[in-house]
Amino acid sequence: MGLANARLEPWDFGHPGWVNERFSGFIVAPVEGTLTAEVVAWTPGTQGTVTGTAVLVTPPDRPTAEELTSWAESLKGQLGGKIVLVGKPTTVSVSFNPSAKRREDADIRAQYDPVNPAPSPFER
Repeated sequence: MGLANARLEPWDFGHPGWVNERFSGFIVAPVEGTLTAEVVAWTPGTQGTVTGTAVLVTPPDRPTAEELTSWAESLKGQLGGKIVLVGKPTTVSVSFNPSAKRREDADIRAQYDPVNPAPSPFER
């Protein structure tokens, strides 16, 4: 990696581990909506609300060290002040039909029993 005088520095951050206590993201233009995302571990917090232009960057798949370095160098100067979304977006399927609800066997039998049919909800 070309490092000189590399050494392990002691570091105590005062707690046993990292916890993402809260993240919320919202799209405000060109449409409004909630942004579903995950925060990368050890990402520092912000001092309040952050707004900016979102930029999607997709790193190469299984790159060599040289390919990754070249890719990172190609992004220099383009990401300052931007909200960087890393990786390929995932399509989340949406269903507007409610899930089927399980019914008790006795209820089904009572509804479809030809000998003793259930009363119609439309009769008085």
